[in-house]
Formats: sequence, C-alpha cells, structure tokens
Amino acid sequence: MFFVLPYKIERRTSGIAWVTITLVALNVIVFVGTWLQLERIAPAFGFTWGLTGLYTWFTSLFLHGDPFHLAFNMFFLWLFGSFVEDAIGPWRFLALFLLGGLVADLSHVGVTALFTPQYLSMPAIGASGALAAVMGLFMVRFYKHRVRIAYFFLILFYPKWGIWK
Repeated sequence: MFFVLPYKIERRTSGIAWVTITLVALNVIVFVGTWLQLERIAPAFGFTWGLTGLYTWFTSLFLHGDPFHLAFNMFFLWLFGSFVEDAIGPWRFLALFLLGGLVADLSHVGVTALFTPQYLSMPAIGASGALAAVMGLFMVRFYKHRVRIAYFFLILFYPKWGIWK
C-alpha cells in the first residue's frame, strides 16, 4: 500500500489567482447545497450522453460524490491551478478548466460505451478530468520547479514515510 500527496510547490505567484479561488468557492457552495440530495440531483446535472446532456458537461464539474472527493479535487485545484492561472492568465485558465472537463466527459462516454455500455446512462460527476488538464499543463510548463511530496509506503508490514522533492 502506498500514499503520495504533493503539498508544496517551490515557486511564487505574481498575483492572486481569482479564477482558482472562485472555482474552489463555487464547488464548495454547490457541494454544501447538493450533497444530501445528490442521488436526486446527479441524474439531472451529472454528465450523461444525449441531447439532455448538452449543458451537463458544465454542471457536472461542480458536483462531487462525498467530502473526500471534494477535498482532494479542491486541494489539487488550489495547489496546481493557482500556478497555471498565474502563468497563462485567468481567461485561458478558465477555458483550460472547462475544456478539460468537456474532454474528460467525452472520454468517459467513449470508454464506457466501448467497455461497459450498460453503465452509459450513469451520470459522471466531479472536476477530476478538468484537474487532469490543469495538472498536465502544470507538468509541461513547470517541469523544472520542485514539488514537495509527502509519502507513505507499507511493504510487508514495514512502514516507511517521509518527504521527497
């Protein structure tokens, strides 16, 4: 068993990442308002394929399944998104986030249709695909910057943990 969590990037931003802050706040607000009714809301606003799904590629980015799903997505959005937004600007960052979510949702439909078509009507929720686009650009743009990573390994009942740059 292993657990790896990046927690600090050794670089400063030149300003405040307003779009990142706004996206985090919107995700938290939507989660608080929908979490107890998610089973009813997800079929209507989670991404599904078809004519009714045209707007859901956007709304699905703000729905999350549980507090851990939200917490990890928002942590990664804050950690990597603030640097990407600083590098490419707020409007390009917002476009990257939204288009990354759209590509992830369409990829989800393609893979599901190919391998498990019986689950095609199940809605996809979360911002993980959009975050993959943000983290991908971070890796390409900031490959020379150090990222501090906390790790924990459990191999044959021998735990090992620490911090790695």
